[in-house]
Amino acid sequence: MLTDVIMPGINGFQLVKMVKQLSPKTVIGYTSGFLGDNSLAEHANIPKNLLLNKPYTSKALIKFVDDLLKL
Repeated sequence: MLTDVIMPGINGFQLVKMVKQLSPKTVIGYTSGFLGDNSLAEHANIPKNLLLNKPYTSKALIKFVDDLLKL
């Protein structure tokens, strides 16, 4: 699953918590335009290999999703 960290109504961390309760083995990838310095990512314990910073190209998105599917 790929989720944005900041969304209206629910944040990515809340969504991940709900998904993990229903499907604990789901691999989660995160994306955000606000994590460029990785400080929030580190605070939230998001491994760098699970974070795709915005803006990204379609090629980067495809590689990111391919890497997630290999986990």
